[in-house]
Amino acid sequence: MLPRLKSENYNNMELIRPLYLVREKAVRAWLASAGITTITCACRVTRSADGGKRLRVKRLIHDLETEQPNVVDNIIASSEQVNLATLLSYKLNQNSPVTSFMQSFATSGTSDVMNVDKLF
Repeated sequence: MLPRLKSENYNNMELIRPLYLVREKAVRAWLASAGITTITCACRVTRSADGGKRLRVKRLIHDLETEQPNVVDNIIASSEQVNLATLLSYKLNQNSPVTSFMQSFATSGTSDVMNVDKLF
């Protein structure tokens, strides 16, 4: 999810995440240094017995960081300046059609879709 998203449910409303690029450990360190205690998240996703998928992803990223300390920076960088021609498919916005890499075969004069097998 991007740090700024237009709502699909409510006209003229945007969700803004001002701390998007601030790591959770930095927030926790600041809270501890300021002596601030937090309340438990009321989100039903995080209330599951095992912490849900969010906790699983946090653990996965933590494990990856032990092998590659800058893995989060790499994940963020990989989502910037994406060349649309390198994606399997994409949409420019919610109402636009899906553009697939398969269309490049149709427009390049290669009508033999079986050639796609050679790519994988």
